[in-house]
Amino acid sequence: MIGPEQTIFRPKGHQGRVIFEAELGIVIGSKCRKINESEAAEYIFGYTCVNDVTAVEFLFEDKAFQQWTRCKGFDTFTPIGPCITTGIDPDGMQVKAVQNGETRKGLSGQ
Repeated sequence: MIGPEQTIFRPKGHQGRVIFEAELGIVIGSKCRKINESEAAEYIFGYTCVNDVTAVEFLFEDKAFQQWTRCKGFDTFTPIGPCITTGIDPDGMQVKAVQNGETRKGLSGQ
């Protein structure tokens, strides 16, 4: 995990595709377990931007089992930030990814 504006490095020796998606991250503010959906908002501290980075070919390395951890868990994957926003309605949020000054992919609230 890295911060905003930091460089994402390709896994050593990997020549395949590395893709990304802009997503809204939910920051949990206090311990919770086995809560009802109606209680969930009480445990949310705030929201942040997340860049969900994937080295696609690692997902299919084992044909019997798609391994998401393997393709998303590299050192500089998943940049987050730059801040945590509190007290907002996430349904109205819009998250976008910008690569070299160009908007690429984004996520809009329902």
